[in-house]
Amino acid sequence: MKLNHKIILLFTSLIALFLPTACSSNDVHEVFAKEKDLVEEMPTDLAGVLEYPKGSLADLSFKEDKESMLETVKAILPPIDEEKEEAYLEDWWNVYYSLVKKDYPDPEGIFVEQQLEPFTHPLLKEKEVIPLKEQVNVLIVMDVSGSMKQEIDGKRMIDIARDSIIQFTEELPEDANVGLRVYGHEGDSSEDKEKKSCDSSELVYEMQSLDEDDFYDEIERYEPAGWTPLALSIEQAKEDLAQFPSEQNSNIIYVVSDGLETCGGDPVTVAKSLTNSNIKPIINVIGLNVDEAGQTELQKIAEAGRGEYTPAGNEEELQEAFERAEQMINEWKAWQKIASDRAEEHKNEQIEEADAFLESWLEVNQREGSSVFSIINDLRSSGYITDAAQRYFAIKRTDRELSYNEIGENAYKDIVEAVDANYKSQMYLINKDIEEN
Repeated sequence: MKLNHKIILLFTSLIALFLPTACSSNDVHEVFAKEKDLVEEMPTDLAGVLEYPKGSLADLSFKEDKESMLETVKAILPPIDEEKEEAYLEDWWNVYYSLVKKDYPDPEGIFVEQQLEPFTHPLLKEKEVIPLKEQVNVLIVMDVSGSMKQEIDGKRMIDIARDSIIQFTEELPEDANVGLRVYGHEGDSSEDKEKKSCDSSELVYEMQSLDEDDFYDEIERYEPAGWTPLALSIEQAKEDLAQFPSEQNSNIIYVVSDGLETCGGDPVTVAKSLTNSNIKPIINVIGLNVDEAGQTELQKIAEAGRGEYTPAGNEEELQEAFERAEQMINEWKAWQKIASDRAEEHKNEQIEEADAFLESWLEVNQREGSSVFSIINDLRSSGYITDAAQRYFAIKRTDRELSYNEIGENAYKDIVEAVDANYKSQMYLINKDIEEN
């Protein structure tokens, strides 16, 4: 690194102030000989342009300050009245450029990476982030086994479940898809009808936008009958949601049951396999009037499905469980909207700053080029430099302007790419699947 340009510029200014206007040829050649060994070559990258100090003529206007600018130039740069070697012209140019170099805007600090604040809710495990996808799909898996005939406070459990499910689905977001699968609705609780009942699991309302009348008709159609093929029903839920891959969908399963699997299946293992499939659902389990052993089993299913187990001892508690689920979905939806808006706003603000940077950079480059052009042309017109020297410097000026434009545009491009990549990363996180922190 050569001597600091601030020292050079101070030295230059003192020369222009104290030397007579008509410097002798020897004087200006001596000054030039010293200057060319002090100044650096014209920068060729962003860091170089920003670090190269402002010249003593940078703030002057050729139109208003022509005489003082020419006086300074002639005090430092000797006339070129004969053919010179390229090395000499290069030295002359480097000293000349050190006088007119302007300050350029610094793009550092425009791009600031945005960090997403994940969605959290009491229904979710503390260490899980569960952002919402564009489409929410809710599948209700309802127990219609024989034990659902039992009553709580004078009302059958199947009726409690129906009423709570209907209310829950009616208050879901309008764009949510809803489905209903029932199980244990065929056969009876006898051993003779065990196989028929254990094979009974049916999607009675396919995944679609909610039609309240059709959904009501289907959920009212089935009466408690037989055994409890819980594992089979959870397994078949994979087919119910097959057209909704997790890349674009948030799939949520609510299992409503009053007890254990009674058909020999392993619902815990099945739940775990579903969370590792392409639909990656959240499996929440609501236990209606379940004994201690049943609660333990249903809790394991919910944990395997990375969901929540909620016990409900009566109708009020069941409704509260569904209300909590509904609240989570609505808050989830609101979080996605806020997070998406913030990411968009952050991106737009930085793009605006980047646009302003590039506009300023190009404007400074144009003004610097204009100063270079005006002074060089005047020196040629007055015979201070030859036509050949002027042509050489004109080429240098053009190359400089094109190079600086490219440097500014590349810096702008890097900022925009970084901003865009950060925005896409934030939107991916906002819309990604369940993921452990």
